[in-house]
Amino acid sequence: MPEEVETTIEILRELLETESEEVLRCLLPDFHPADLALAMSQLSRDEATRIFSCLSEVLAADVLAEADEELIAVLTEDLPDQELSDLLEEMEPDDAADVVGELEDEGRARRVLDLMDEEDRSDLERLLAHDEESAGGIMTSDYLAFPEFWTVHQAIEFLRHSQPEIHFTYAFTLDRAGCLQGVFPIQMLVWTDSSVQLKEIADPEVIRVEGDMDQEEVARLFLKHDLVSLPVVDAEGKLIGRITSDDVLDVLQEESSEDIFKLAGTSDDELITRSILNVLKLRLPWLLVALLGGIGCSFILGKFEVELDKFTYLAFYLPVIMAMGGKCRHSILDIDRSGPGYRTGAFPQALSDHPQGGSCGQPDRACVRIDRGWIEWAFRAPGRPATGYRAGGGAVDADLDDLRRPVRFPGSSHSVAAGGGSGSRLRSIHQHVE
Repeated sequence: MPEEVETTIEILRELLETESEEVLRCLLPDFHPADLALAMSQLSRDEATRIFSCLSEVLAADVLAEADEELIAVLTEDLPDQELSDLLEEMEPDDAADVVGELEDEGRARRVLDLMDEEDRSDLERLLAHDEESAGGIMTSDYLAFPEFWTVHQAIEFLRHSQPEIHFTYAFTLDRAGCLQGVFPIQMLVWTDSSVQLKEIADPEVIRVEGDMDQEEVARLFLKHDLVSLPVVDAEGKLIGRITSDDVLDVLQEESSEDIFKLAGTSDDELITRSILNVLKLRLPWLLVALLGGIGCSFILGKFEVELDKFTYLAFYLPVIMAMGGKCRHSILDIDRSGPGYRTGAFPQALSDHPQGGSCGQPDRACVRIDRGWIEWAFRAPGRPATGYRAGGGAVDADLDDLRRPVRFPGSSHSVAAGGGSGSRLRSIHQHVE
């Protein structure tokens, strides 16, 4: 945990112990909402709810927007429906939709929505209609758009009288049917003559996405084109919202955490649960699979009891071979998962884009084989023939007859195999078990 977060937690606990609620109301606005949300997630239930009750409506809405799923559940459980409805009206539409989506009681969610203003309620209902991991699920319904036939003067007058609270970087132009036609940076309104129509300064080549596009594809577009915001349209091309860079950062963090936990054989649900039992449920299936795989390998090795009894020194090298094979496999998985084709299923394309992902295991295995050769040469008893044990995918190749590629060591007339051959039943069986 970052040091500043630990410091914030200590300060909040000290304030709860020594200060009254009136003092808390005066001091809490000095904290950033994100810092408060992160610190409150580490406090007890009573401490978190007490701090939340001392926040102003605006600050409480900001903290709720920064809270994780578990903290949202804690803060909203005992909150009256009317108060929750008021907080949602203070939040950005996409953040408010996330909070409503976390309410487990659908009846309560409906009651809270009914208490909101009609305009805010309709915005949330449109956002909630989309899948939470789609472009429509992460977009906001706040955007700046003008009719393309307006002049620069009309747009400036509109901004002067409406005074939007949202900071916009780009504005969009629409035709009379509401379909997206172009985009222009907001500073163009200052640089351009007031009589020029907006369609003359707007770029018609607009990168856009439909509401059902997966959020990972949206993130790739942001990275590829260095976007700040991205318009979202419906099937008819009508503008329905925009996605901002902060939403994409959340997506990238979420997806990277999910991949890391998958590599560890568990789920990113561990981030939002404090129950040891729930963590055990997440990890136990993969642990059992690994256990069964190990037992299977033991049975396979048992088939070569005669060979291992004849060459006992090889048994001491088995753990090293198993460990190095496992490391080779994990290094390949790490690179493959980072490739552009991993999530889309285009595995061959991922290997062509990242050739080191498909071939990095070969030099690793070669090093293991050379290592194995030195040990065999050093420990072989006089008169015993050299044997080849190959490491591949975390398994041991016991093909004792595979000596097609001998490696001759300096200063010695002996040679040992360093790979080659047709492969091993052991390796294929082990990889199947894994």
